[in-house]
Amino acid sequence: MSVAVTEFFVNSPLRPVLRAGARAYYCARHRLGLTPKSEVETDVRLGRFTGRERRYTPGQFRFPFGLVSYVDGRSLRYQYQEIFIQRCYDFVTTSASPVIIDCGGNVGMSVIRFKHLYPEAAITVLEADPEIAEVLRTNVAALNLKDVETVNAAAWDTNGQVRFSAEHADGGRIDDAHTSLQVEAVRLADLITRRVDMLKMDIEGAEYTVIRDLRDTGKIGLVDRLVCEIHGRDEESDQLGDVLSGLKRTGFIVTLNFARSAPDMPGHRRPTPFPSVPDAKFLLHLYAWRQ
Repeated sequence: MSVAVTEFFVNSPLRPVLRAGARAYYCARHRLGLTPKSEVETDVRLGRFTGRERRYTPGQFRFPFGLVSYVDGRSLRYQYQEIFIQRCYDFVTTSASPVIIDCGGNVGMSVIRFKHLYPEAAITVLEADPEIAEVLRTNVAALNLKDVETVNAAAWDTNGQVRFSAEHADGGRIDDAHTSLQVEAVRLADLITRRVDMLKMDIEGAEYTVIRDLRDTGKIGLVDRLVCEIHGRDEESDQLGDVLSGLKRTGFIVTLNFARSAPDMPGHRRPTPFPSVPDAKFLLHLYAWRQ
C-alpha cells in the first residue's frame, strides 16, 4: 500500500465509520459462529462479547486455533492481548524441542502460545487453583496439545500444602487469610532436574520466595531464560532489588517491560503524591537470560 493511501486511511474523517463497520462485520461473523481470521478481529470479538458478561462467568470462545474454555471473560481478553498480540512470553531458541516450565498457567493461554512457537516443546504447567486447573486440563485435551504435563499445585519453596486465596480469574495467590483454601504446593527447585530453556512465572507475589529458593539451591543455574510477572504490594515491593541483584550475581542479563502502577491488583491501596500514579502497587515483566 502506498504512503499516500496509508495516510488517507489514517487521517480520513471516515476512519470512525470504517472502524464501526469493521466491528459490525466482526460481530456478525461471531453470531454466525465463524472463526476469527485475524488478531484484530479476535480482540474486537473478545471485547464485544466477553465484555458484556458478568465477571467470573465461565464460558467458551472460539479462537483461530480452536475453542477455549474460560473462567472469566475479562481476564481471558487481557491474557490474549498480552500473550498473542504483545507476545510477552515469546522467546528465541535454536532448540526445536525446548523444555518449558510454566508456573501459573491459568486456563492455558501461555501454553497454547508456547506450542504455536515450538510444537515439539516439552511443557510442565502448574496451576494452584483446583477449579482453574480443571479448565486448563480441558483446554490442553481439547486442543490436542502433546507433551504437556499439567500439575494442580502452587509453585513454592517447599512441598506440602499452602493457603491459597482463589480469585476465580487470574489473581489467585498464596495468602495466609483464614478464609483461604488449602491447596497442594510443590517445590519448584525439585522439579528442575535438567536444563530449562524457558521458565515462565505469573504466581501473584510468590515469585520472590520461589526465585530466592532457586538461587539458594543452585537450581537457577539450570535455567537459561526467565520471564516473570513481578507484583509489588506493601509486603513484596521491597524484595524487588534482591531479586534483580540475585539474578545478576548468578549470571543473568536482566531487563524490564510492561511496568505500570496497578490499582486494580488485589491488595491494600497505597496512595502516592503523584497524580499520574494513583497507587503505589505495581506490575512489571522481568526478562532474564544468559549470554
